[in-house]
Parts: sequence; C-alpha cells; structure tokens
Amino acid sequence: MFHKIALTGLSILASLATALPATRTITVDDDRAQCQAAEFTSIQHALAAAAVGDTIRICSGVYAAPTGGLVIDKDALSLIAAGASGTVRIVPGATTPGAATTPGLTIAADGVRLQGLDIARFSGAGIAAGSGRPVAGLVLEQNRIHHNQIGILLQRSGALVARNTVDHNALQGIVAGPGSAVQIRDNLVTSNSTAPGFTAGIEIVEAAGGVIVSGNKSFGNAVGLRLNRSSGVMVQGNHLNGNRLGMDVFASHRNQVTDNEFNSNTALAGVWLRQASSGNSVQFNQATGNRYDGIFVFADAAQGNSFDGNRLEGNTDHGLHYAKTARARSGLVVARTQPMR
Repeated sequence: MFHKIALTGLSILASLATALPATRTITVDDDRAQCQAAEFTSIQHALAAAAVGDTIRICSGVYAAPTGGLVIDKDALSLIAAGASGTVRIVPGATTPGAATTPGLTIAADGVRLQGLDIARFSGAGIAAGSGRPVAGLVLEQNRIHHNQIGILLQRSGALVARNTVDHNALQGIVAGPGSAVQIRDNLVTSNSTAPGFTAGIEIVEAAGGVIVSGNKSFGNAVGLRLNRSSGVMVQGNHLNGNRLGMDVFASHRNQVTDNEFNSNTALAGVWLRQASSGNSVQFNQATGNRYDGIFVFADAAQGNSFDGNRLEGNTDHGLHYAKTARARSGLVVARTQPMR
C-alpha cells in the first residue's frame, strides 16, 4: 500500500512539474561582439519573447529604448547586466521635439529585478513603477541612474532599492510616492536637484508606514532627504552631508530619525522641522558644521516632537534653534542634546 501511495505521489509531482513553465535565460548583445550566441540584439525584442520568470542577460553595449521607453509587464522577469559596471547602457532612441516626458523603464509587473544597468538621459524618470497598477517585489540593485528628469519614481510599489548610484538627475534622485512600502538602503545619491528649491536627493511623499531609509549617502543635492507629509518612516544611519539642506521634515508625523549625520550642509541647516510636523523622534544624530543651525524647529511645529542624545557642534548660528514660545506651546522635548555652536 505504501509503495502504491508513493508512486501516486511521484506521479502527481511529475504532473505538476510538467504543468509549471520552465524558466530560461535569454541573452542580448547589441552587436554580438561580447556574446556571439546572443538570441537578440535589442532589449525590446527580448522582452517580447520572454515568459514569466525568465532572466534576460544583457551584454555590454548601448541599447536605445523605443518611443515610450521599455515596458516590463511580465511577472518575475530579471534584467541583469553581464558586462562590467557601467557597460550596459540604456538610453533614449530618436526623440521628437516637444514630445511628452518619457521614462526609461516602466515596471508594470510583480517580482521584477533590475541589476547592474546604466540608465540615462530620459525626459521622464529613469525607472518608473506603479503608475498604471500597483507592483510588488521589485528589486533595484547596483544600477546607475543618471541625467534623467527623475532618477527612480515609485508609486504604489513594494520595493527594495539597494546599492544604486543615483546622480545628476534634474529633479529628485529617488522618490517613494503614496502607497509605497519601500526599503531604500545603501545607495549613493549625489548632485540631484541642484537648483534652489526643495526637491531632494531622496523624497518620501505621503508615506503611511512601511518605509525604511537607511545607510544611504546623499550629498551635493538641494535637499539630502525630504519627508513630505509622511508618517511612520524609519530614517537610520544615513549620511546627509554637503547638501544645501540636510533633511527637511515637512508636515510629517511620528517618524523615527536616529543615528544619522547632517554635516556641512552649505546653505541652510542640518535639519528643518516645519509645517506642523508632530510626534517625531530625533535622537543620537550628529549635525556639525552647517551653514546656519544644526537643527531648526519652526514656530509652527506641532505637538510632541522630541530631541535626545544628538551631537550639535560647530554650526554657524545654533546647534538646536527653536522659539521659546514654540517650545511652550508645542510640547517640544529636549534631552541630552548639545545645543552648541
């Protein structure tokens, strides 16, 4: 009896294995110089031929995206650079003057991975996800995204954004918009949004929890990091140095800001807390050598913000700057913080 049951179980497993589609690796090389046996010379054609779960291996070369950019709309596809860092470049094809802004890659499927790609010079975002439908399981790792309007634009996305270089984009470097649960970890975000204003290297917009920003180096931007009407964000272990403003907390509530550096920001301060931002905990950070203040709390800051164990030294005006009336009215809590110049 046991033998018969075992054989039946094996038959079922064999049937399931036959029913599941076999994944494969598709190779692309623009000139078949590095990968002579490549099936395709364009990423667009490889995407059209790919099935759910396939890997597209892209050899060194320059790949022109079609009008409207590349669209990934099959689940669990991986686009992996086979060449050395920076040698797989995705750029716009021929463009029409006055045409609408175009993203480089649009993600419209779940479980997509992009790794090792160089995506540059698109009139829209280098990578855009979640604009047409929510996406989950997106992984963006070790890419360089540069000289686009926006580097990475995530809306209604579940994503890991790790170890990318995001630089010289006209507006934001990385944006996590409403409905996104995103981990933004260990990225280098530099020289984005350099015109005066409040666009940022990293911007979190209308988050309601589920966002972690950690271990990033964001410098040379208009703002290193901006929390924009967001709550429940963990900001930990980032280096937000050498921007015009290190961090802007705008109308944002109940966020945890800990163990970060806000040093040598050149035009404003290490941290701004403004527009009725409330319930934020700012602890064990370092803000030194900033143009005006280490941390500036605006008079309109609301209830329950707390500052504990921060090192605030060598700032031109104040370490911690707030109006006495604001503290009395808003319940500002200051403990073990060094409000030194």
